Amino acid sequence: MKLFARLNVVVLLAISALLYLGWTLRSYHPITRAKKVWSRKTTEIVVFGDSWSTNHLELSLSAERPATPVDKKLWVDTLCLELVCDRIYDLAQSLPSYPSHLRGPVIDNDIYANHTRSLNLTTGLGKIPDFGHQVDDYLAQDDARWKDDGEQNGQTTIILTVFFGLQEIWDFVGLQQDAVLPAVMECISSMFAQLDRLVQAESVKVIRPTVIIPKLPDPTFFPRWITQRTSANGTDKYGQLQRQAVVLTDLWNHVLEKQAEAWNKAHIVMPDFHTWMLEQMREPEIDETGLVAISKIRADSRFTELTQPCVNYTASFDRDGIETRPFTVCEDPSQFLFWDDTRLSGTAHEMLGKHVAAILKNNTASNQTLYVENAKTKDANRPVSLSE
Repeated sequence: MKLFARLNVVVLLAISALLYLGWTLRSYHPITRAKKVWSRKTTEIVVFGDSWSTNHLELSLSAERPATPVDKKLWVDTLCLELVCDRIYDLAQSLPSYPSHLRGPVIDNDIYANHTRSLNLTTGLGKIPDFGHQVDDYLAQDDARWKDDGEQNGQTTIILTVFFGLQEIWDFVGLQQDAVLPAVMECISSMFAQLDRLVQAESVKVIRPTVIIPKLPDPTFFPRWITQRTSANGTDKYGQLQRQAVVLTDLWNHVLEKQAEAWNKAHIVMPDFHTWMLEQMREPEIDETGLVAISKIRADSRFTELTQPCVNYTASFDRDGIETRPFTVCEDPSQFLFWDDTRLSGTAHEMLGKHVAAILKNNTASNQTLYVENAKTKDANRPVSLSE
Protein backbone atom coordinates (compact mmCIF):
# COMPACT_ATOMS: atom_id res chain seq x y z
CA MET A 1 0.00 0.00 0.00
CA LYS A 2 2.82 2.37 0.82
CA LEU A 3 4.41 1.64 -2.56
CA PHE A 4 1.08 2.25 -4.31
CA ALA A 5 0.65 5.52 -2.45
CA ARG A 6 4.14 6.62 -3.40
CA LEU A 7 3.46 5.80 -7.05
CA ASN A 8 0.33 7.92 -6.90
CA VAL A 9 2.34 10.80 -5.50
CA VAL A 10 4.98 10.43 -8.23
CA VAL A 11 2.33 10.36 -10.96
CA LEU A 12 0.58 13.36 -9.44
CA LEU A 13 3.84 15.29 -9.27
CA ALA A 14 4.66 14.38 -12.88
CA ILE A 15 1.25 15.56 -14.10
CA SER A 16 1.57 18.74 -12.05
CA ALA A 17 5.02 19.37 -13.51
CA LEU A 18 3.72 18.90 -17.06
CA LEU A 19 0.79 21.22 -16.43
CA TYR A 20 3.12 23.81 -14.91
CA LEU A 21 5.51 23.62 -17.85
CA GLY A 22 2.63 23.81 -20.30
CA TRP A 23 1.36 26.94 -18.54
CA THR A 24 4.71 28.69 -18.13
CA LEU A 25 6.03 27.76 -21.58
CA ARG A 26 2.93 28.68 -23.59
CA SER A 27 4.99 30.89 -25.89
CA TYR A 28 7.13 27.89 -26.76
CA HIS A 29 4.02 26.04 -28.04
CA PRO A 30 5.04 22.63 -26.61
CA ILE A 31 1.89 20.84 -27.81
CA THR A 32 2.20 22.21 -31.34
CA ARG A 33 5.87 21.26 -31.44
CA ALA A 34 5.07 17.75 -30.29
CA LYS A 35 2.44 17.40 -33.04
CA LYS A 36 4.95 18.60 -35.63
CA VAL A 37 7.50 16.05 -34.50
CA TRP A 38 4.89 13.29 -34.66
CA SER A 39 3.73 14.29 -38.16
CA ARG A 40 7.31 15.01 -39.33
CA LYS A 41 6.42 18.56 -40.36
CA THR A 42 9.06 21.30 -40.29
CA THR A 43 8.99 25.02 -40.94
CA GLU A 44 12.05 26.94 -42.10
CA ILE A 45 12.41 30.71 -42.41
CA VAL A 46 15.12 32.00 -44.74
CA VAL A 47 15.98 35.64 -44.16
CA PHE A 48 17.36 38.03 -46.79
CA GLY A 49 17.77 41.77 -46.32
CA ASP A 50 19.44 44.47 -44.29
CA SER A 51 19.69 45.53 -40.64
CA TRP A 52 15.91 45.44 -40.21
CA SER A 53 16.16 41.66 -40.51
CA THR A 54 19.48 40.77 -38.88
CA ASN A 55 22.00 41.79 -36.26
CA HIS A 56 24.91 40.18 -38.12
CA LEU A 57 27.54 42.83 -38.79
CA GLU A 58 29.42 42.43 -42.07
CA LEU A 59 31.90 45.15 -41.14
CA SER A 60 32.99 45.90 -37.57
CA LEU A 61 34.01 49.23 -36.19
CA SER A 62 37.51 50.00 -35.03
CA ALA A 63 38.67 49.42 -31.47
CA GLU A 64 38.66 53.17 -30.94
CA ARG A 65 34.95 53.29 -31.77
CA PRO A 66 33.23 50.15 -30.48
CA ALA A 67 30.09 48.88 -32.14
CA THR A 68 26.73 50.00 -30.88
CA PRO A 69 24.97 47.34 -28.80
CA VAL A 70 22.18 45.62 -30.69
CA ASP A 71 18.60 45.08 -29.62
CA LYS A 72 18.53 41.39 -30.42
CA LYS A 73 14.80 40.67 -30.82
CA LEU A 74 13.86 41.26 -34.45
CA TRP A 75 10.56 40.81 -36.28
CA VAL A 76 11.76 37.63 -38.01
CA ASP A 77 12.58 36.08 -34.60
CA THR A 78 9.08 36.81 -33.33
CA LEU A 79 7.64 35.53 -36.61
CA CYS A 80 9.49 32.25 -36.10
CA LEU A 81 8.23 32.00 -32.52
CA GLU A 82 4.62 32.72 -33.48
CA LEU A 83 4.65 30.23 -36.37
CA VAL A 84 6.52 27.64 -34.30
CA CYS A 85 9.26 27.40 -36.89
CA ASP A 86 12.07 24.89 -36.51
CA ARG A 87 15.00 26.92 -37.79
CA ILE A 88 16.04 30.25 -39.27
CA TYR A 89 18.64 30.58 -42.01
CA ASP A 90 19.87 34.16 -41.68
CA LEU A 91 21.53 35.37 -44.89
CA ALA A 92 20.79 39.06 -44.32
CA GLN A 93 23.61 41.53 -43.74
CA SER A 94 23.90 44.58 -41.54
CA LEU A 95 26.26 47.46 -40.94
CA PRO A 96 26.78 49.48 -37.78
CA SER A 97 24.52 52.53 -37.78
CA TYR A 98 27.45 54.66 -36.72
CA PRO A 99 29.29 56.31 -38.45
CA SER A 100 26.23 57.50 -40.35
CA HIS A 101 27.95 57.54 -43.77
CA LEU A 102 28.08 53.72 -43.87
CA ARG A 103 25.58 52.23 -46.29
CA GLY A 104 23.56 49.09 -45.78
CA PRO A 105 22.94 46.30 -48.29
CA VAL A 106 21.00 47.03 -51.47
CA ILE A 107 19.22 44.76 -53.95
CA ASP A 108 21.91 45.03 -56.63
CA ASN A 109 25.27 46.73 -56.12
CA ASP A 110 25.81 47.29 -59.85
CA ILE A 111 22.39 48.87 -60.43
CA TYR A 112 22.81 51.05 -57.36
CA ALA A 113 26.30 52.13 -58.47
CA ASN A 114 25.17 52.93 -62.02
CA HIS A 115 22.34 55.17 -60.85
CA THR A 116 24.17 56.93 -58.03
CA ARG A 117 27.61 57.36 -59.60
CA SER A 118 26.95 61.06 -60.19
CA LEU A 119 26.15 61.44 -56.47
CA ASN A 120 29.53 60.01 -55.36
CA LEU A 121 27.88 57.48 -53.06
CA THR A 122 29.48 54.20 -54.12
CA THR A 123 32.69 54.18 -52.07
CA GLY A 124 33.16 50.77 -50.45
CA LEU A 125 29.79 49.51 -51.70
CA GLY A 126 31.24 46.34 -53.20
CA LYS A 127 32.22 45.09 -49.74
CA ILE A 128 28.58 44.73 -48.71
CA PRO A 129 26.80 41.58 -49.98
CA ASP A 130 23.73 42.59 -51.98
CA PHE A 131 20.66 40.40 -52.48
CA GLY A 132 22.38 38.46 -55.26
CA HIS A 133 25.36 37.63 -53.04
CA GLN A 134 23.04 36.59 -50.22
CA VAL A 135 21.21 34.27 -52.63
CA ASP A 136 24.58 32.84 -53.75
CA ASP A 137 25.38 31.98 -50.13
CA TYR A 138 22.03 30.30 -49.60
CA LEU A 139 22.22 28.26 -52.80
CA ALA A 140 25.70 27.06 -51.89
CA GLN A 141 24.46 25.96 -48.46
CA ASP A 142 21.36 24.40 -49.98
CA ASP A 143 23.38 22.36 -52.50
CA ALA A 144 25.61 21.10 -49.71
CA ARG A 145 22.61 20.14 -47.56
CA TRP A 146 20.97 18.36 -50.48
CA LYS A 147 24.10 16.34 -51.22
CA ASP A 148 24.44 15.35 -47.56
CA ASP A 149 20.80 14.62 -46.76
CA GLY A 150 19.07 14.10 -50.09
CA GLU A 151 15.30 14.47 -50.36
CA GLN A 152 13.81 14.69 -46.88
CA ASN A 153 10.77 12.73 -45.79
CA GLY A 154 7.90 14.55 -44.18
CA GLN A 155 6.47 17.97 -45.02
CA THR A 156 8.57 21.10 -45.05
CA THR A 157 7.19 24.63 -45.16
CA ILE A 158 9.68 27.22 -46.39
CA ILE A 159 9.13 30.93 -45.79
CA LEU A 160 11.44 33.41 -47.50
CA THR A 161 11.59 36.95 -46.10
CA VAL A 162 12.99 39.65 -48.39
CA PHE A 163 13.38 43.18 -47.08
CA PHE A 164 15.38 45.67 -49.17
CA GLY A 165 14.96 49.20 -50.43
CA LEU A 166 15.51 51.61 -47.55
CA GLN A 167 19.04 52.41 -48.70
CA GLU A 168 17.92 52.90 -52.29
CA ILE A 169 15.16 55.32 -51.30
CA TRP A 170 17.50 57.24 -49.01
CA ASP A 171 19.83 57.98 -51.93
CA PHE A 172 17.53 57.88 -54.98
CA VAL A 173 15.85 61.09 -53.76
CA GLY A 174 18.97 62.85 -55.06
CA LEU A 175 18.45 61.62 -58.63
CA GLN A 176 17.02 63.67 -61.47
CA GLN A 177 13.27 63.19 -61.78
CA ASP A 178 13.44 61.32 -65.08
CA ALA A 179 15.97 58.84 -63.63
CA VAL A 180 13.93 57.79 -60.61
CA LEU A 181 11.39 55.46 -62.24
CA PRO A 182 13.99 53.54 -64.31
CA ALA A 183 16.12 53.10 -61.19
CA VAL A 184 13.20 51.75 -59.15
CA MET A 185 12.06 49.42 -61.92
CA GLU A 186 15.56 48.00 -62.39
CA CYS A 187 15.88 47.33 -58.67
CA ILE A 188 12.52 45.58 -58.41
CA SER A 189 13.22 43.55 -61.56
CA SER A 190 16.53 42.46 -60.09
CA MET A 191 14.78 41.42 -56.87
CA PHE A 192 12.43 39.09 -58.73
CA ALA A 193 15.28 37.76 -60.87
CA GLN A 194 16.93 36.62 -57.64
CA LEU A 195 13.62 35.15 -56.46
CA ASP A 196 13.57 33.15 -59.70
CA ARG A 197 16.89 31.66 -58.65
CA LEU A 198 15.66 30.93 -55.14
CA VAL A 199 12.56 28.99 -56.20
CA GLN A 200 14.82 26.73 -58.29
CA ALA A 201 16.88 25.69 -55.26
CA GLU A 202 16.84 21.95 -54.63
CA SER A 203 14.98 22.19 -51.33
CA VAL A 204 12.55 24.85 -52.58
CA LYS A 205 11.51 23.75 -56.08
CA VAL A 206 9.72 20.63 -54.80
CA ILE A 207 7.29 22.78 -52.80
CA ARG A 208 5.54 26.12 -53.21
CA PRO A 209 7.22 28.49 -50.75
CA THR A 210 5.77 31.56 -49.11
CA VAL A 211 7.66 34.78 -49.84
CA ILE A 212 7.21 37.72 -47.48
CA ILE A 213 8.11 41.02 -49.16
CA PRO A 214 7.11 43.95 -46.94
CA LYS A 215 6.10 47.28 -48.39
CA LEU A 216 8.67 49.86 -47.32
CA PRO A 217 8.04 52.40 -44.57
CA ASP A 218 8.62 56.06 -45.27
CA PRO A 219 12.24 56.76 -44.18
CA THR A 220 11.46 60.42 -43.49
CA PHE A 221 10.04 59.30 -40.12
CA PHE A 222 13.40 57.81 -39.12
CA PRO A 223 15.49 59.72 -36.56
CA ARG A 224 18.43 59.79 -38.99
CA TRP A 225 16.38 61.57 -41.63
CA ILE A 226 15.13 64.11 -39.10
CA THR A 227 18.62 64.72 -37.69
CA GLN A 228 20.52 64.88 -40.96
CA ARG A 229 17.97 66.40 -43.30
CA THR A 230 14.91 68.14 -41.86
CA SER A 231 16.32 69.48 -38.60
CA ALA A 232 17.48 73.09 -38.27
CA ASN A 233 21.05 71.96 -39.04
CA GLY A 234 20.04 69.46 -41.70
CA THR A 235 20.53 69.54 -45.47
CA ASP A 236 16.80 69.59 -46.25
CA LYS A 237 15.37 72.16 -43.86
CA TYR A 238 12.76 73.26 -46.43
CA GLY A 239 11.54 69.71 -47.00
CA GLN A 240 12.16 69.30 -50.73
CA LEU A 241 13.90 65.93 -50.36
CA GLN A 242 11.32 64.89 -47.80
CA ARG A 243 8.46 65.42 -50.24
CA GLN A 244 10.40 63.55 -52.92
CA ALA A 245 11.01 60.66 -50.51
CA VAL A 246 7.31 60.35 -49.71
CA VAL A 247 6.50 60.13 -53.43
CA LEU A 248 9.41 57.77 -54.05
CA THR A 249 8.34 55.40 -51.26
CA ASP A 250 4.83 55.23 -52.71
CA LEU A 251 6.28 54.65 -56.20
CA TRP A 252 8.57 51.87 -54.93
CA ASN A 253 5.70 50.07 -53.19
CA HIS A 254 3.46 50.45 -56.23
CA VAL A 255 6.05 48.99 -58.64
CA LEU A 256 6.77 46.21 -56.14
CA GLU A 257 3.07 45.35 -55.93
CA LYS A 258 2.62 45.34 -59.72
CA GLN A 259 5.68 43.12 -60.19
CA ALA A 260 4.37 40.70 -57.56
CA GLU A 261 1.08 40.44 -59.44
CA ALA A 262 2.92 39.29 -62.57
CA TRP A 263 5.03 36.70 -60.71
CA ASN A 264 3.20 33.50 -59.77
CA LYS A 265 6.01 31.16 -58.77
CA ALA A 266 5.30 31.31 -55.04
CA HIS A 267 2.73 32.44 -52.51
CA ILE A 268 3.56 36.12 -51.89
CA VAL A 269 2.52 38.04 -48.79
CA MET A 270 3.19 41.79 -48.66
CA PRO A 271 2.73 43.28 -45.17
CA ASP A 272 2.39 47.05 -45.14
CA PHE A 273 5.24 48.16 -42.86
CA HIS A 274 4.57 51.81 -43.71
CA THR A 275 0.96 51.79 -42.51
CA TRP A 276 1.91 49.71 -39.49
CA MET A 277 4.51 52.27 -38.44
CA LEU A 278 2.08 55.14 -38.92
CA GLU A 279 -0.43 53.35 -36.72
CA GLN A 280 2.05 53.53 -33.86
CA MET A 281 1.90 57.32 -34.12
CA ARG A 282 -0.71 60.00 -33.95
CA GLU A 283 -1.82 61.66 -37.18
CA PRO A 284 1.10 63.89 -38.20
CA GLU A 285 0.73 67.65 -38.00
CA ILE A 286 1.90 69.98 -40.75
CA ASP A 287 3.73 73.11 -39.67
CA GLU A 288 3.98 76.40 -41.56
CA THR A 289 7.05 75.26 -43.52
CA GLY A 290 5.19 72.26 -44.96
CA LEU A 291 7.31 69.77 -43.04
CA VAL A 292 5.81 66.83 -41.25
CA ALA A 293 6.23 67.32 -37.50
CA ILE A 294 5.12 64.54 -35.17
CA SER A 295 4.54 66.42 -31.96
CA LYS A 296 1.84 64.36 -30.27
CA ILE A 297 1.47 60.74 -29.30
CA ARG A 298 -1.64 58.64 -29.69
CA ALA A 299 -3.47 58.23 -26.42
CA ASP A 300 -3.21 54.43 -26.71
CA SER A 301 0.33 54.39 -28.10
CA ARG A 302 2.65 51.67 -26.83
CA PHE A 303 5.56 54.11 -27.06
CA THR A 304 6.27 57.40 -25.35
CA GLU A 305 9.09 58.40 -27.71
CA LEU A 306 8.51 58.32 -31.46
CA THR A 307 11.22 60.46 -33.04
CA GLN A 308 14.22 60.05 -30.73
CA PRO A 309 16.20 56.79 -30.74
CA CYS A 310 17.08 54.84 -27.62
CA VAL A 311 20.74 54.86 -28.68
CA ASN A 312 22.17 58.37 -28.84
CA TYR A 313 25.41 58.92 -30.72
CA THR A 314 26.47 61.96 -28.71
CA ALA A 315 29.87 60.96 -27.35
CA SER A 316 30.68 61.27 -23.65
CA PHE A 317 34.07 62.49 -22.42
CA ASP A 318 36.19 61.88 -19.35
CA ARG A 319 37.89 64.59 -17.26
CA ASP A 320 40.75 64.86 -19.74
CA GLY A 321 38.39 65.46 -22.63
CA ILE A 322 38.99 62.02 -24.14
CA GLU A 323 36.00 60.34 -25.78
CA THR A 324 34.95 57.34 -23.69
CA ARG A 325 31.88 56.07 -25.53
CA PRO A 326 30.47 57.04 -28.94
CA PHE A 327 26.93 56.46 -27.73
CA THR A 328 24.58 56.38 -24.76
CA VAL A 329 21.65 54.00 -24.27
CA CYS A 330 18.26 54.91 -22.81
CA GLU A 331 17.07 53.43 -19.53
CA ASP A 332 13.87 51.85 -20.90
CA PRO A 333 14.13 50.80 -24.58
CA SER A 334 10.56 49.46 -24.51
CA GLN A 335 9.23 53.04 -24.52
CA PHE A 336 11.06 53.91 -27.76
CA LEU A 337 9.77 53.18 -31.25
CA PHE A 338 13.33 53.34 -32.60
CA TRP A 339 16.38 51.55 -31.23
CA ASP A 340 18.89 53.69 -33.12
CA ASP A 341 18.55 56.22 -35.91
CA THR A 342 17.46 53.70 -38.58
CA ARG A 343 16.19 50.58 -36.78
CA LEU A 344 13.12 49.83 -34.72
CA SER A 345 13.36 48.91 -31.06
CA GLY A 346 13.03 45.34 -29.82
CA THR A 347 9.49 46.01 -28.59
CA ALA A 348 8.50 47.43 -31.99
CA HIS A 349 10.10 44.46 -33.77
CA GLU A 350 8.14 42.06 -31.55
CA MET A 351 4.88 43.84 -32.35
CA LEU A 352 5.73 43.88 -36.06
CA GLY A 353 6.58 40.17 -36.05
CA LYS A 354 3.26 39.34 -34.40
CA HIS A 355 1.50 41.51 -36.97
CA VAL A 356 3.10 39.61 -39.88
CA ALA A 357 2.38 36.25 -38.20
CA ALA A 358 -1.28 37.21 -37.81
CA ILE A 359 -1.47 37.90 -41.55
CA LEU A 360 0.03 34.49 -42.36
CA LYS A 361 -2.39 32.75 -39.99
CA ASN A 362 -5.35 34.52 -41.55
CA ASN A 363 -7.34 32.16 -43.77
CA THR A 364 -7.99 34.88 -46.34
CA ALA A 365 -4.28 35.52 -46.78
CA SER A 366 -3.27 31.85 -46.73
CA ASN A 367 -5.69 30.96 -49.54
CA GLN A 368 -4.38 33.52 -52.02
CA THR A 369 -1.47 33.47 -54.43
CA LEU A 370 -0.81 37.12 -53.67
CA TYR A 371 -1.92 38.89 -50.52
CA VAL A 372 -1.14 42.61 -50.26
CA GLU A 373 -2.03 44.36 -47.04
CA ASN A 374 -3.85 47.63 -47.86
CA ALA A 375 -3.68 46.78 -51.56
CA LYS A 376 -4.03 49.65 -54.00
CA THR A 377 -4.09 47.75 -57.30
CA LYS A 378 -7.17 45.95 -58.57
CA ASP A 379 -5.49 42.57 -59.17
CA ALA A 380 -3.96 42.22 -55.73
CA ASN A 381 -5.31 39.61 -53.33
CA ARG A 382 -6.55 37.43 -56.16
CA PRO A 383 -7.63 33.88 -55.21
CA VAL A 384 -5.29 30.94 -55.59
CA SER A 385 -5.78 28.73 -58.62
CA LEU A 386 -5.25 25.08 -57.76
CA SER A 387 -3.78 24.54 -61.20
CA GLU A 388 -0.96 27.03 -60.61
